[in-house]
Amino acid sequence: MAITENPDLPVLGVCLGHQLMALAYGADVDRAPVPIHGQDHWIVQEQQQQQQQQEEESIPMPPPSTTQYPSIFNDLPSSFRVVRYHSLAIVESQESSPSAKNDKLIVTARSQDGVIQGIQHKSHPHYGVQFHPESIGTQNGMGLLENFVRVVRQRKEDKGDDAARENARLVDGAANSRLMPKPTFHSRQQPEMAIKTSSRKANRVSGGTAPGATGKSDAVQKSFALPSVSVKPPRFRVMMQQLSSASIQPIQVFEKYYAHQSHSVWLDSSSYPSRGELDILAAPLRLDDDILEYHQQCDQKDILTHLEEELFGGPSNGQKQSYGPSTSIGWVSTTSSEQGTVDEPVVEWVDESNVWGNSDAKLPPFHYRGGFLGFLGYEVRHDTQRYLQQEERGDVGDATQTKENVSKPNGIPTAAFFLARQSMAYHHPTESWYLIGLVEEEEDIKVNLEWMNAINKDFKGWVATESLRAKIHNSDQQAMSTKRSLVEFIPNRPKEVYENDIESCHEFIKKGESYELCLTNQLEANISDSRKSSFDLYKILRQGNPSPYAAYFRWNVPSDYGTSQRKDIPSKSSLVICSSSPERFMSVTRQQPHPEIALSLQCEAKPIKGTCARVVPEDGICRTDAE
Repeated sequence: MAITENPDLPVLGVCLGHQLMALAYGADVDRAPVPIHGQDHWIVQEQQQQQQQQEEESIPMPPPSTTQYPSIFNDLPSSFRVVRYHSLAIVESQESSPSAKNDKLIVTARSQDGVIQGIQHKSHPHYGVQFHPESIGTQNGMGLLENFVRVVRQRKEDKGDDAARENARLVDGAANSRLMPKPTFHSRQQPEMAIKTSSRKANRVSGGTAPGATGKSDAVQKSFALPSVSVKPPRFRVMMQQLSSASIQPIQVFEKYYAHQSHSVWLDSSSYPSRGELDILAAPLRLDDDILEYHQQCDQKDILTHLEEELFGGPSNGQKQSYGPSTSIGWVSTTSSEQGTVDEPVVEWVDESNVWGNSDAKLPPFHYRGGFLGFLGYEVRHDTQRYLQQEERGDVGDATQTKENVSKPNGIPTAAFFLARQSMAYHHPTESWYLIGLVEEEEDIKVNLEWMNAINKDFKGWVATESLRAKIHNSDQQAMSTKRSLVEFIPNRPKEVYENDIESCHEFIKKGESYELCLTNQLEANISDSRKSSFDLYKILRQGNPSPYAAYFRWNVPSDYGTSQRKDIPSKSSLVICSSSPERFMSVTRQQPHPEIALSLQCEAKPIKGTCARVVPEDGICRTDAE
């Protein structure tokens, strides 16, 4: 193995690397007594443990094994807590254990259950630890890593001294023979290399040349130049109008404008004020132009590439182009006279990038500005893996493979998005509605103003009295009780099969094939009442389990909404998502911490699994505090 072929290269094997190092030097790795994942345990340095045992049993202690390189446990406590994630471990036998053979490896640490947690080679700077020193739950992890860095630095200095002696020998030999000119030696930090680094950074930012760069470094720079990117003007500007209509609730608005449309979405913060602040309601304005539907087995271009080209622009004449960030918001306002006449709307454009630190600047209290709304199916993971392989220039299979023989897609898409050119947002803390329209062409301004004016008229004539809200509440309660008596969900994996699958998962974990498996059971139901729609089902879900990041998503579901009934007309390609999730897996927001720093995108991943404990609210601690 490569590690045995590099005896002078400092190596630190962590977890699996620790096990591979043991195998390379003749030890055995097998199942640990108990799989341990994400648990913190005490470990004890081997020498201190042997010394303690010797003192307790009054047994003469053999001289400790010596190593050429220092221990990475130097100056650390003899015992401390570490985080373990492993199903396999180095096992000891009379023939193969590191301590038994005592010719290549020595054991440096063990857990209290006797499992080897640290090893070190006797004559090479090769170390292994079974636990994770980088974990936030490991004590003294930074000190252990610092000790390894010291070994690396010392080895580099020793190697540098060896190289200097060899160069000196060659120089002396050349001087004596008069056949070889005296070489020029450079320090480790060469000025020329520093110039090349600066030049590359400058070109990436401004396309210029770093001050003080030499012609030689410029020539080198050209060979490393990144593809030129031309920045186009923003594709969209944003128009907004704020409406103060606290009495009109999102469920009413969605039912009126969106529930009957073939494509629509409602991102629903139904659990406010617990968590979640914003509701987003939208439907595509142009079905022929604003729909992105991806079928993995049929489409050559994956959904990520589709979205990237739509959001950031594609290549033009061989040159990569990118849309600049949109920072313009056109605030729409209207004034009414005492006679009730409405003046022409006024659009006041504000540049978000120029209002940093201005508390009087008018900005929406959220980051949403319109854009693409949709879903990514689980199978998209294959595309993301392929994308990363391409970025890393790894093996991505046969790039010439085509899908010409695959039939035209006629089923549910793997992923689907639509462009929300017009959308409505309800901000719960301020009880305000926001109408949001995208402007791609100048005529879009007129289209958005007409739409906003129509919504304004509807809202003003929409008197949501207490009796109306009570009527809606009673209707939901009645639908909820009726649906519970009609809908029966059946798991597609029976109890016996499910229990056997759990045992199989345990076996995979014990073998070390995985440390965490997610076993799900799909529930299926047949809604026999054709008079009811999928939105009726969603209303039951959101009332029974209100969540901060719930969603109702319709894709290619025409409907027949009469005065006395509403009915979906699904097809093989129809899809409805009724989600009631407390989790926002990821969010991307625009950030500008300082006016001299350009706007940037900040991505936050906050999955619940493995990060938040399940807490029953008690003793003054609520679920939100626990999370």
